[in-house]
Amino acid sequence: MTVEPDGASDGDRGLWRSRILLALADATDDHLSELWLLQEVAARTAHRFTAYDRTYVQGVPRWHGAARAALATLSGDGLVMVDEGVVLTDAGREAAGHLTPEPLTGGEAGADEASEEPGSPAGGRERGPLVTPGVIATPLRDPRARAEMRFPGGEDVQLPVMVELNLRYAGGPRAAFAALASLWQRCTGERSEPLPLAEDYATGTLSMSEMKRLVTADAAAGD
Repeated sequence: MTVEPDGASDGDRGLWRSRILLALADATDDHLSELWLLQEVAARTAHRFTAYDRTYVQGVPRWHGAARAALATLSGDGLVMVDEGVVLTDAGREAAGHLTPEPLTGGEAGADEASEEPGSPAGGRERGPLVTPGVIATPLRDPRARAEMRFPGGEDVQLPVMVELNLRYAGGPRAAFAALASLWQRCTGERSEPLPLAEDYATGTLSMSEMKRLVTADAAAGD
């Protein structure tokens, strides 16, 4: 067993607690699953994750651990109940009412952007899974490659994209497209939806911030 410091400051821990409270406060269903919560946090805020958040420890992204630790703290403080599902208490809903959601624009883009994709190994960091559920192609992730293609460089500019579906998804291509459409709308605030292209592709427009949220929410389900 290896024990190492989690590297999280009080501010970082407070940020993850806020993200969970806000996600639960806007939910329309009770007793939500942990997977739903991870996907919802990613769908809202993954464009603001740091490269450190996206590194892997024992095959799991650090941000998963941060979110789960925050959930445990909220449960211990009586703001969340975790039984057969996750649900806000009255005290938790009141606390969420005093929080300000993070903006859906901007984020942590910068020199370390190439390492922000789920599962991406980087120098000196633990290697993630060889195959990941959500991947942003390198020409889109790299600002220099986007410039060479004469794509705008901003994180919040809409870009035309094509998504390749996982044909081995349980339920087949139609179920895969339905899952994509659901995550797409969660990540864009229902601003847009994908259009099917043949059986195994979909097209649409997304900003880089939205792409990061989409692939991170997709990867939250594991393999």
